[in-house]
Amino acid sequence: MIDNMRDQQVSNSSDNIKLNESIVRKWGTRITVMCLIPLIGIIWPIFALINTSILSS
Repeated sequence: MIDNMRDQQVSNSSDNIKLNESIVRKWGTRITVMCLIPLIGIIWPIFALINTSILSS
């Protein structure tokens, strides 16, 4: 039982590569990038607020 589990272990990097390939294959690069642009628009102002609060103190 334990030997079978040891043989089935796969590293995380190969899982990430398989996940990335499946996302690109299913959705395409353009759609993935288009979804990330609004996320950057949400995160950027948060970093700006943190930066101004650090500079003012």
